[in-house]
Order: sequence, then structure tokens, then C-alpha cells
Amino acid sequence: MATKDSGGKQPGTPTVGTVTFDNTTGNASVPFTAPTYLGKTGSVTYRVASSTGQTATGSSSPITVTGLTAGTAVTFTVVAISTTGAESVASSASNSITPGIKPSAPTIGTASFNNTNGAVSVPYTAGSVGSGGVTYTVASSPAGASGSGSSPITPSGLTLGTAYTFTVTATNAYGSSTSASSNSITPGIRAGLPTIGTATAGNASATVAYTAGPAGTGSTTFTATSSPGGITGTGGSPITVSGLTNGTAYTFTVTASNAYGSQTSGSSNSVTPVAPPYFPPYFPPFFPPFFPPFFPPFFPPYFPPFFPPFFPPAFK
Repeated sequence: MATKDSGGKQPGTPTVGTVTFDNTTGNASVPFTAPTYLGKTGSVTYRVASSTGQTATGSSSPITVTGLTAGTAVTFTVVAISTTGAESVASSASNSITPGIKPSAPTIGTASFNNTNGAVSVPYTAGSVGSGGVTYTVASSPAGASGSGSSPITPSGLTLGTAYTFTVTATNAYGSSTSASSNSITPGIRAGLPTIGTATAGNASATVAYTAGPAGTGSTTFTATSSPGGITGTGGSPITVSGLTNGTAYTFTVTASNAYGSQTSGSSNSVTPVAPPYFPPYFPPFFPPFFPPFFPPFFPPYFPPFFPPFFPPAFK
């Protein structure tokens, strides 16, 4: 316990503790233990002196020392001063610290991805650099992807088709600060470009062959589209497009689509759908139930054993 007397002697020597620094301000905190003997009045103040010249005073432990030079090693001593001005012997030097300020947290931007290769871009705006020497790293949630560098950062280690958010951390020798989380994105690659094949005309329809391009992320739908008309059909190669107009010339393209985008082939050859030809026994303008005058009383198609071009003798 600290004591006092009436002799007016100088206070006893304080015992310095372990010095630390605040990496948000660069200030040092110097703790100490008061001496047992406090001098005549029993009331003392304390002065902390740094090895680089800064001082601070206070009435109790700890005392904060400001104005230190970031990146410079420094130690501290503590002196007790009585109200009569008598000073104690300085304490032994404290541990050495090298104060500095950590960078402030970056501001996260809007994460995006390139649907041609699945690469993700994470932009950010740097805050204050603190005492310098800052590196920026990106981390994903769920974990597994990371990267570093200037804005924007392209992290590696992603799994396509998985939803992610990202944070960016600024780090220097004195600490680190982390941004808030980004928006959520689910990176993936769009369906590959199909190669158009040969279109073949049918009756009010056409079949359109194609070769699929590189697989994207997830399932792909292939759609053939006519020009003119924009009439479509879907499926594997060849795709059948129905509902065309006989006698009209058409070309076709094939579009590959998935959740991440689409790509469309070049145009096919031109085809013109037609109705099937007329076969015997009927030729326009004679269709059932109307027959040429020379066929009665035979009704379609013909009754055995008479089939065209062999007719009953009576009509030869």
C-alpha cells in the first residue's frame, strides 16, 4: 500500500507495465504500478516519457502517449512527481513497441461474373491506408474462393452454379479491416454456340440439323427459329419445325440457351415446304366423291382385280 510522511522526500519509483498501442490511432497505452511511498503529501502525478521524445502526464494508470512516429520502435519510462515538485527516479524502460495504424475497411462494390468463362469480378473502394503497405484480399462465403490485388479482384477456386457472397479485407503490418458482404451471385457459363446443319423441307414443316457447341453450366435447351415467321421448335438434332406455309421459302437458326445466357447459330440453307404429290387414282380436279365420267360405276379406289392402269374390259 502506498504511504506518505511529513519528511518531504521524493516519491518512490513507479513500476512500468507492458506497453501496447492502439492500431486505430497509433497511440501508446503505458500502464504502471504506483510506488509504495508517495512523498510528504501522499498526492502525486505521473509523467511518461518516450525514447523518441514524446511525453504525457496523468494521475493514474494507464497513461496514453500520442504523437508517436508510425513504424519507429519506442520504449517508455514513468516518473512520479509529488505536489512539492519532487520527482522520483525514473522507472526502468518498458518493452519496445513499434506503433502504427491499420487500414480502414474497404467499401465493397457489386460483384458480377462473366458468362463466357465464369470468372467473377469483385470491385471495392479502398479506405484510408493507415500506416501504409496495404494488401487487399477477397474471401467467399461459402468458403473456398480467394484472391488478392487491386480492384476489381478475380477470385479463384469457385464452383460454378454455387451462390456466393464476398468480402474484401485490407491488411498492413498493424492489423486488418474487412468490408461488409457483397451481393450474392451464382456464377456460370452460358451454352456454347451451336453449328447449323442442313434444313430439309417437309409438308408444312422442316427438319433442322445442328451440332451442339461446348457445354455450359447446367442444362441446355436448343430452339430452331424460322425466317420469316419466327416459328419455333425445340429438341435434339434434328429439330422439327411445324406450322410452316407450303410454298414459302424459309431459313432457320438454332439457339442454345441455359440459365446463364444463349448463343445463336448462323442461318441454314433455304427450304420451301410443299404438300405431298397426288397419286392415282385421283388427279385434280377430281376428288372423291366426284369421279371422272368414264369411271362409273366403280368407286374408289378400285375393286379387285382391277387397279390402275388396268381397267375393266368394258372401259378399255
